[in-house]
Amino acid sequence: LKIFDQTQSTIIFNSLKTQIDSKLKYIELEDFNTLLPQLICYQLYLMDVQSLMIEGGKETLNLFINAGLWDESRVFISNQNWEYGLTAPEIFGEFISSEKIGTDILEIRTNNNNR
Repeated sequence: LKIFDQTQSTIIFNSLKTQIDSKLKYIELEDFNTLLPQLICYQLYLMDVQSLMIEGGKETLNLFINAGLWDESRVFISNQNWEYGLTAPEIFGEFISSEKIGTDILEIRTNNNNR
């Protein structure tokens, strides 16, 4: 994965170690089952990180969405229909804009509950 190529400072939350390896910061979290989004946000707060971009699977995204820990979503919608696979998380927020990018549509929404 390119996240490990050390071209950018990267924080990796994991269950194995806390270690700094050049531009890679590994942060060990003891419990990945309870309040995971809150634990991650707290650790980022301690490091004075102001912004977080989450690109994850459905379960990871749902954890942050359900905890209300999001300000803006950017969702790409394809015209392709996959018969099998997981459905995307549902995001209910104020619609801001949509833009056609190639054959896809990018929708941007904000979370009004965080204002």
